[in-house]
Amino acid sequence: MRVFGKNIWQLLLQLNGWLLHVLSFIYFRFGNIAIKLRRDVTAGARPYIGEHVFIVFNAPSASLQDLSGLDGEVAMFVNRGFVHPQYKMVKPSFHAFVDTKLISGEWPVSWLDEILRINPGVRFVMPYSWRGNTIFRPYVERGVSFIWIHPRFYLQSLGVSGFCFQFAIECGVKNIYFTGFEATGIAHEIVGSASHFYGTNHENHSKSSVDYAQDLYMHSRHLLSLREFDTYAKSHGVAITNCTNGGILDMFYRSELDEVLKRLRSKGVS
Repeated sequence: MRVFGKNIWQLLLQLNGWLLHVLSFIYFRFGNIAIKLRRDVTAGARPYIGEHVFIVFNAPSASLQDLSGLDGEVAMFVNRGFVHPQYKMVKPSFHAFVDTKLISGEWPVSWLDEILRINPGVRFVMPYSWRGNTIFRPYVERGVSFIWIHPRFYLQSLGVSGFCFQFAIECGVKNIYFTGFEATGIAHEIVGSASHFYGTNHENHSKSSVDYAQDLYMHSRHLLSLREFDTYAKSHGVAITNCTNGGILDMFYRSELDEVLKRLRSKGVS
């Protein structure tokens, strides 16, 4: 079906995308105003990372990829990525959480203790809105390092990937390399196969068809938003390279992880 010469479904997706852009802009603007009203000068503080960063997500392919070459690199893992067998070797500089399961109790806050035991020097990157949550108070009092980010693309279904990309860009990184991001997790969940390198998220096993309908809608937005984000990154002079083995993300330039590491080391920038 076509309307005004356009596929009606593409038109609806485009209109929906514009609406979410407006809502996301309003959310970000008011969030920043709230931060300024609190006179919190640390809210905008960002560490210097360097010219490039490696971000490791949790797709099934991450268990089949040798990450040992990231030892000595500035790296970032997310969520349950600390159970990866090479996490202790890589010792990433940053570990990100953005899913509200952490503050709702679905994911135990004790994961932070497990991460710190393996990687004591890690810095946690989390949404600014979590900053006052009492579950983090014992860690703050112990001197554990947190970096609080106000998500700029909160309503555009970019999830933890967009959160990490935004953080890297705000830290002045010019080249983002990521792996373990296939964008097929919802398909694995529906058919009951492993959606992550460690298996499945057990808390998702009780989802209904309505839950999956929402997830599929958000997944469609996710793919379209990633296309837009690649344009956004390029407009800020940032290149994003996909080093994942497989997956469906065709909006980013692709390169093998080993090739990227060889290239960087041959230039003496690693």
